[in-house]
Amino acid sequence: MPIQDKVVQLRGILETRFFPFLPEMNRPNLCAEQHHQNRLSRSLAALAVVKLADVDDSTGASSVIDGYDDNGVDAIYFDRNRSFLFLVQSKYKKDGGEPDFGETKKFADGIRDLLAKRYERFNEAFHERLTDVDDALEQPKLKIVAVLAYTGNSLGQHARREIDDLLTETNKFSEILSFEHFTLDRIHTYLVEEHSRAPVNIELTLENWYRVSSPLKAFYGQVSASQLAQLYHTHVKALFERNIRYFMGSSAVNSAITQTVQNEPGHLFYLNNGLTAICSKITPKPTASPDKGGFVIEGFSIVNGAQTVGSIATASSSTDLSTSPAKLLITLIELAEAPDDFGTRVTQARNYQNQVRLVDFVALDPFQERLRRELAIWGITYHYKPSLDAHQRDDSAFIFQDAAIALACFSGRTEIVITLKKEIGKILDRQGNIYAELFKSDTSALWVCRAVRTYRFLDNILTRNELGSGRYEEKMFYRHARFFILHILARKSKVLRKSELILSEEDKIVLSRELNEYATLIFNEAENFRGTKGYLALSRNQTDGIQLAERVMHAINSIEQAKTLSPQSSQ
Repeated sequence: MPIQDKVVQLRGILETRFFPFLPEMNRPNLCAEQHHQNRLSRSLAALAVVKLADVDDSTGASSVIDGYDDNGVDAIYFDRNRSFLFLVQSKYKKDGGEPDFGETKKFADGIRDLLAKRYERFNEAFHERLTDVDDALEQPKLKIVAVLAYTGNSLGQHARREIDDLLTETNKFSEILSFEHFTLDRIHTYLVEEHSRAPVNIELTLENWYRVSSPLKAFYGQVSASQLAQLYHTHVKALFERNIRYFMGSSAVNSAITQTVQNEPGHLFYLNNGLTAICSKITPKPTASPDKGGFVIEGFSIVNGAQTVGSIATASSSTDLSTSPAKLLITLIELAEAPDDFGTRVTQARNYQNQVRLVDFVALDPFQERLRRELAIWGITYHYKPSLDAHQRDDSAFIFQDAAIALACFSGRTEIVITLKKEIGKILDRQGNIYAELFKSDTSALWVCRAVRTYRFLDNILTRNELGSGRYEEKMFYRHARFFILHILARKSKVLRKSELILSEEDKIVLSRELNEYATLIFNEAENFRGTKGYLALSRNQTDGIQLAERVMHAINSIEQAKTLSPQSSQ
């Protein structure tokens, strides 16, 4: 994710989580923008305490002492259990960046004054925490953690030297002081990790089980439906984290599984393919016998059988499974000694045997999970795996297909837009070249979200244009050439690529005007170009699409040049 996008994302988090605790200070000499900047810096100090001291947001905010005469120290927190004293200086800069030498020296001098107990050099907010400071400095095993929190990723040479000098003089006789860089990249990693799903660690009982020792450790045996239902109700989606799909809810196949569990539980073993789970570690309990044994399993994830487990859980809502004879075959594969990509290979191979769509394998791309976590920081739900709740699609939620279509329309590549209209499967294929171009490693969550929101906004306008047109040719143009229209707009619009998550009203006005202007121009060019071809055929032909795009861009550039020269020609 680009630095500017990370700063934008961080700003939203600081405003949402810490502004309620950190109101505007009584400093009449500051303008509104300076007050906002000050609150962001104070909030950044609070976030540093939250993450490094592992406390809640309220406690982090209460540690902030930033203000007049803070002596370079913006936050203080004493962790009595661990004997850690955190001293924080924070600098939020909207364009990214780090503290300069003067700011860093002020922080270092403030720490020197604190260690020398020159408390008169600190403000009133510091003195309210004087008991904690005095108690901390009396601890024989005290560790002081000096933290520089900033929206850059490295300090300048002179600032680093100031910190190094402070560490050398303070730690002359014992290691009392350490230093932490709470940088933008580190902050972003923390925020993303907040939305990761913890590994599922479980205990499972298998009947009639067997062990495979080579080349990799694996176990297979029978597992009761009652255990699977309990696992689903406890862990829900986390149970299928390495799968290509979550539970999809009611379907003909899933309903049949539910009915078997309810009406013919003894036949479930024979009528079902069973489950496959990959695990980081599998340990049989010492009391395990071949007939029945308990297993302690770490990092458990069902990679084939999500629909079966979900259907069993559905059956359990109306049927008591505690004494049910319903059982399934389960295969447990340990990945501790496996190659890095082996879990993905198992997932892919086991699912190719079932009816799945090519797009489902996008779930195996780690980039998609990273994108989900980064979007979750903003409170946006991104469904890149099919699931029961993936139908929710509004400003706070969208699916992988939404993202792929929007990115394709705004890619700037005519070939991609034509392919999108002709063979959308090539856009959604994880192994394809177009997917790799749309979802690059540096594709930012902010851009993906803005692209989806912009696409939805503009697509609604094009739909209204189609419905409101009285001419057949114009209706077909808006129906079949809309991807092409958005493609041309993307090549010219400056508003589209703004580093802002939300489309402002001003953005919408500009985009609406640009869309209608370009659509009218494209239609006129297309009418002169297409001959007897209909718009469906035209929009799916690579050669025609590229030629039409060249004609349209030439016409747009000619109009822009004429507008530029017109003031001169009138003088």
